Amino acid sequence: MTTSQRHIGPALLGALWWLATSATAHAQSAPDPDAGSEPVAPDSAARPVSARPSSDSTDGGVRWFQSREPFAPLIADPLETQIRGSIVSADLDVEEIEGADPGGLEVLTGRHAEADVAVGYRQNVVQFQSESPGRPAIALAFEVGVFTRFLLDTPEKDFISADFRVGLPFQIAYSGWEGRVEILHMSSHFGDDIFSRLGLTNAQVTFDGFQLIAARRLIPPVRLYVGGSFNFHSNPGVEELAAQWGVEWDESAVSRSGHVWPLVAADFRITDETERVAGTALAGATFRISGTRLQLSVRGHFGPSTIGKFRNIDENFIGLGLRIIP
Repeated sequence: MTTSQRHIGPALLGALWWLATSATAHAQSAPDPDAGSEPVAPDSAARPVSARPSSDSTDGGVRWFQSREPFAPLIADPLETQIRGSIVSADLDVEEIEGADPGGLEVLTGRHAEADVAVGYRQNVVQFQSESPGRPAIALAFEVGVFTRFLLDTPEKDFISADFRVGLPFQIAYSGWEGRVEILHMSSHFGDDIFSRLGLTNAQVTFDGFQLIAARRLIPPVRLYVGGSFNFHSNPGVEELAAQWGVEWDESAVSRSGHVWPLVAADFRITDETERVAGTALAGATFRISGTRLQLSVRGHFGPSTIGKFRNIDENFIGLGLRIIP
């Protein structure tokens, strides 16, 4: 067991303890409806609002395919299921790839203009109960997404890679606290163009695991989160343990008034394979048009690459991105 594994394991357990004890303390301090006092409505200002019109029920029954999720998606995580497109100036520090033709690596070395595209969808499948005094919101969702990268400054516009994500996130929220435990499958593939250039015979990396994220809204627009992941099945060179943390300021998530809001977010991650921090940050604005939120931001990254096939190779990029939140 490496030094990072000894550190990341206790960190995950600590995050679980933090979420469980905090949610329990809030639930115990909530008014008891059976005590004869008037129930107090939960602090709805601390809950993110859905951009779509919603007929979500406020009673405690089981509901199917509701639009609002107890755990709002992470903003800056580059592998979070979302609809996003970016043009970035990227520099990948790649010198060799096992089994690859060295001549084919020339197209990847140095700084390049690239398209970074994510297309995904997450649906709240069943909401077991909604939030009320002394009772958290609990839901199970399904998500699927693909994250791709293309070269823009080569004649062929080479397709570099694709990462696929499929998950079942179990979500919980209560009085400004949010949690997500997800069983997750991801696979990483070289694009056909790069695969041919490098002369490779094996172009796939996969892993299956669990991800835990615990979050706290300090004030309604500001959220801090910490968590990590454990992969119980993976190919060689893929991390077993990872720790993750971040911060977000998103006024649009809790406001129904206005049309433009500021946006700042940062996400950080470290794994037992690289033992180096990878960071992705963005700053910009959120626009609401006909019920749909558009996030326009400057995005930057440092540390191990967001490309799954290059997960242990350092990369830095900066660019302009647009995210669509239906």
